[in-house]
Amino acid sequence: MKKLIVIFGASGYVATTFMKKHAGEYDFLPVFGPNSLKDHDTLVDPPLSVDMSLDNIGTQMDVIVERLRTMNRPVGGIVFLQGINPSIGIQDIEYSHFMKMSAVNLFGPIVAVRALAPHCIDGASVSFVSSVSVMKGSYDPAYCCSKTAISGLVKCINNNFASLRANIVVPGLIEGSPVHMGMTPDYVAKHMNSMNGSLIRVDDVCEILCSFIRNEGMRETAISLHRGMRG
Repeated sequence: MKKLIVIFGASGYVATTFMKKHAGEYDFLPVFGPNSLKDHDTLVDPPLSVDMSLDNIGTQMDVIVERLRTMNRPVGGIVFLQGINPSIGIQDIEYSHFMKMSAVNLFGPIVAVRALAPHCIDGASVSFVSSVSVMKGSYDPAYCCSKTAISGLVKCINNNFASLRANIVVPGLIEGSPVHMGMTPDYVAKHMNSMNGSLIRVDDVCEILCSFIRNEGMRETAISLHRGMRG
């Protein structure tokens, strides 16, 4: 039987690519963010949705756990692809934006892992996608700081859940992603120049996520995927 992978942020660019590319290898339980339910080949009925910025995230996770009980399937992996794109610079950032970014990237996954761990197989993979901004900073400090802190969260998960294997991939700007498509040409050119003339292919990110699931020796592994980014 194929492993069941729970995907948070299921409507995102990496998530949809990952599920389409690897549908023959895994079964997926997609979990959508707020206001992002979309019809596609892996949509379950009724669809699942969580808003990790809300303080009732534990209650929301109970719905996912109940769905797993109904399916009678253990979880072989959890992939966190939810997120908020950088949008507010350091001169304008407010408390609410910083806390929402932290909740979505950090506290929400903590609650999700805590809720799903009892339903995971031994050696189940927990995969995170960070950002090259941990190396160079970002105009949005909430985005950069929360992405940087994921590395600490990986260590905490591995310290507290012996049966889970948390890992993280740190990609540069992904070609075709919403962040890429929302950039002005000069910012894209700046990224390409610092990454030796090319952006990151989404298929390469997906392959790293598969490696985390397949390779049971990977635990607390951080893989940089940025084409030797400079500056």
